[in-house]
Amino acid sequence: MLNKLILIIPILLFIILFFLFKYSDLLRKINNKFNNLPIIFLASLIIIFFVISLIIFSFLDGSDIESKYIPPYVEDGKLIKGKFENKK
Repeated sequence: MLNKLILIIPILLFIILFFLFKYSDLLRKINNKFNNLPIIFLASLIIIFFVISLIIFSFLDGSDIESKYIPPYVEDGKLIKGKFENKK
């Protein structure tokens, strides 16, 4: 789920911000001197939101910091998924 959110959030933010600035002419009213300012501004906003979302999801993933990762393995011809186990 986290991998899908990390991929989808920046794409959706880019699309939303692109149409917001394209149809509202907000940046043209603020400063008419720079023609490429919307692209630079949107790119920087996307990078900022992407970094913020990575930081938030890294703290809210729910796994304990003391847990040990067991990688996927094959047992009796069946694939056992990887998991986190708490150290005791």
